[in-house]
Amino acid sequence: MERRGKPRLQMRLPVKVRGVDADGETFEIDTALDNVSAAGLYVRVSRRLEPGANVFALVRLSTNMVDESIGARVEVLGQVTRVDRTPDGSFGLGVAFTRHRLMLK
Repeated sequence: MERRGKPRLQMRLPVKVRGVDADGETFEIDTALDNVSAAGLYVRVSRRLEPGANVFALVRLSTNMVDESIGARVEVLGQVTRVDRTPDGSFGLGVAFTRHRLMLK
């Protein structure tokens, strides 16, 4: 049974995630979205974060993973609501938006 209040869109869009991990170390990682909704996003990163951690994400609205000049972007400030350990050793993060801004080129 689906518990989410907003429908999710399954999209592999390039995203840069910045924050402070569970060890107190700052990081910046280039990865891709697993899915996104009007209220938040889900992304996998190689660093463990704690629920409640604040993150910044820059999502490029383009499937081109190489050329960063292509596509509009959405800047997101959010809070980690869920952390999942994945079989490949990465961490899946559920992030609730606290602020976002669309940036058109």
